[in-house]
Amino acid sequence: MNLLEQAFGAQAGLAMGLMAALGSGLLIGLERERHKGRGHAGTRAQEPAGLRTFTIAALAGALAHGLAVPGLVAVGALAVTVLAAMAYFRSSERDPGLTTEMALLATYLIGVLCVQAPLLGAPAAVTLTALLSARTALHRFATRMLREDELHDGLLLAALALVVLPLMPTEPLPWLAGMKAHSLMGLMLLLLGLQAFGYVALRLLGAQTGLALSGLMSGLVSSTATIAAMGQRARAEP
Repeated sequence: MNLLEQAFGAQAGLAMGLMAALGSGLLIGLERERHKGRGHAGTRAQEPAGLRTFTIAALAGALAHGLAVPGLVAVGALAVTVLAAMAYFRSSERDPGLTTEMALLATYLIGVLCVQAPLLGAPAAVTLTALLSARTALHRFATRMLREDELHDGLLLAALALVVLPLMPTEPLPWLAGMKAHSLMGLMLLLLGLQAFGYVALRLLGAQTGLALSGLMSGLVSSTATIAAMGQRARAEP
């Protein structure tokens, strides 16, 4: 940062943001450019955006924020959205997916974030790139590995954690013997989370290692409940 301050003076922060946006756009664009080369039957996929487009989008977001013109960031986001929509309608017959178009808009916003907070914009770009590159693995996980009951249980656990827990009152309740509903729900979520961890470990690592990890994590919360649960499992599945 000292070198940037010496070179750019008061604009060192903007220069750092522009460099972060440039790196972010190049990183995401490289992934999309490689995706172009993975078309069906060895042909090149006709994606509407690649390396240069994503790099320009990130730089455009950084410049829109750096110029500090009121409304320019919103106008730029609208322009990118319109261009992405036009590209989607032109290529929807060949590829009905919206991944590249949504990634283009996200890249523009990451460029804006790189000027506001470079230490947040760069990790956001890495996360987006990892998500895009994991397409095959995520598709395989969603369609082949994840079962219907597992999806239902995961959604229920997420709903309890993200919806029900924040709504629980934090003050002591007389009808709960002075206990807090929020704390009780948090404890229940902890137990459910440990059970979910044990189930995932069992599926991924097998019975020997998975059950050992499950017993270790559950025992940290309640050794009595763990012994009872393990005994029940041993009777059901010798």
